[in-house]
Parts: sequence; structure tokens; C-alpha cells
Amino acid sequence: MSAIIPDARSSGRSTVSTSKGVRARYFNVYRLASYFLVLYTLGHTLGAVVATPMFGPESDSVVSAMKSVHVMSQGFSCTWYGFYRGMGGIVSLFFIFSAVTTWHLGGMTAGDRRAFAPVTWALFLTWAASIGIVWAYFFPLPIFFSTVITVLVGIGCIRDLKAGCKSTAPNTGNHQTIQISNEVSNAKDLAFAYDIYIGAPVAKVWKGIVDGEMTKHYVYGTRLESKLKKGAPYAYVGDGDFKVVDGEILEIEPEKRLVMTWKAHWDESVAKDRASRVTYELSAAGPSTTKLHVAHDDFHDKTATYSGSVEGWPLMMSSLKSLLETGKPLATK
Repeated sequence: MSAIIPDARSSGRSTVSTSKGVRARYFNVYRLASYFLVLYTLGHTLGAVVATPMFGPESDSVVSAMKSVHVMSQGFSCTWYGFYRGMGGIVSLFFIFSAVTTWHLGGMTAGDRRAFAPVTWALFLTWAASIGIVWAYFFPLPIFFSTVITVLVGIGCIRDLKAGCKSTAPNTGNHQTIQISNEVSNAKDLAFAYDIYIGAPVAKVWKGIVDGEMTKHYVYGTRLESKLKKGAPYAYVGDGDFKVVDGEILEIEPEKRLVMTWKAHWDESVAKDRASRVTYELSAAGPSTTKLHVAHDDFHDKTATYSGSVEGWPLMMSSLKSLLETGKPLATK
């Protein structure tokens, strides 16, 4: 049986601290833009739509006239004050939409956001255009909020663009592709990396990876058993409850990332190898398409486990693809 699931990160490599994870999740540029948008929405709605700003007697007389003067438009009787409040309400709805959108963008990885690039850039350009309007017609507070929001969303767009360029550049690092993985000379550089596009949503692909009832159809008849949380043990269990592969879950971010140690036991040659590491990374490549990146590394030499991974991963991932797209795994020998 070929090695299919990668092993854990080496003991010398530390995981991201909790505080850093919190900052990355809740204080990235998109989430910061969302917070400013909430404040902007409240100030605009409560200060200019629900209530009427008080700017002195001259302003009060204008507001009074706006409320009392009626005009006929397309058969409807309207006041200028009604136009003012109605358009103000529409602006509030746009602010709310922007806040919700930036909040969700902040919860995605850069890879996930690539599928929503037209949305992020449209949002940035819309807010950039608003700066000219507020500078021409408003006062410092709206200018401040519009500028800060535009800058934050713009930074996010540029970072995502750079991340996309890096992801499509030739890989010259330690994660070698299958075509060149056998050519590396240093044990620390030994790695297997594999990308595959699957015609199924990210949630469905994730279930295919972590659901034991699914894995038994393509992981050589073994079912995954684990509580699926960081630090929890896992095992791919075959006939007679034999643990064909086991290890520990090092990192888990549902529907995005799974990192596990990998210790094979299916024969004596692999049983002698120390644990290695496997990483699954999922990102949306379209409404119903997922890019699945699998990396198997941290080998101490060209071990039996390493040789098995080079042979086994492409077949296993292709069988997963077939299972999710057609309902049937590949028929193999």
C-alpha cells in the first residue's frame, strides 16, 4: 500500500500562536475596513437619516422648506426632504452591504479570495470614487472614513494580487513537484507536492478528506477515525481494526487546511521510517470547483514511505476526484 497521508510538521517547527491567529483572523485589512464601515453606517444613519443635522437657523429654514414644498414626479407627490431621506437610506444600505462583504472577505484565505477578485476590486474602485464626492460636497468626518476604508480595501486587493502572482510562479522551494522530487540531493528537501482541481464545492471536498465513510472508497479501503481537532490522534483503519497509518493532527481549519503527522505501518519497510508530515490546502477555484493542494514532506531520507507517497498520492487524489464528481472511485488493480 502506498503512503497517502502526510505526516506532521517536524518537532522543531513551531505552529502559529493563538494571539497571532486571532490578529490574522479578526484584524486583517478587510476586517478592519468592516469595523470602520459599521461606525460609518451608524454615524450616517443616526446622524443624517434618522435625525436631521442641526446647523443653525439658516439651515433649519432650508430643512423646513424641504419638508413643506411638494413636487409632482411621475404621478407621485414628493418632498425634497423625502428625496434626501430616501437617498440617505439607500446609502446606508450600501454601507451595510460593504461591511458584510468586507467581513466575509476577511474570513477567507488569499487563495479563496482569488475567485472573488472582481468583487473586491469593484468594491475598492467604488469607494475610491466616493472620495472625490465627499471631498467635493462634505466635511472632515465623511472624508476620513471614506479614505480609510478605501485604503484598507485597496491594500487587501494589492496583497491578494501579489499572492496570486506568487502562487502561479514556478515553484523553486522545498516543495518539489512529482516531476522533480526524485532529483533532490538533500534529505531535508525531499518532498512531494500535488495540485488537483475537483469539480465539487470546497465543503464537499473537505468532507471527502475527513469522512471515514468516504475515505474507505479511495484510501485503499481504510476509514479515517479521529475527533478532528488540533492535537487529536487519528488513524486510517483497515480490516481487523489494523491501523494502516496513524499520527496526530497538528493544524486544522475546516474547509481550508489540515496538517497531520504520518506514520505508516502497512509493511515492515515503512514501519521502520520515522513520521513525516502531510498538508491539505483547499481553495475555491470557482462556484463548484476546488483546488486541492497536497504536500507530503519532512522525510529524513529517501525512505520507503517517501517512495510510496510519490507512487500513491496521484492515484489516491485522482480516485477522490472521481468519487466526488461521479459518485464512483477509480477502478484499480
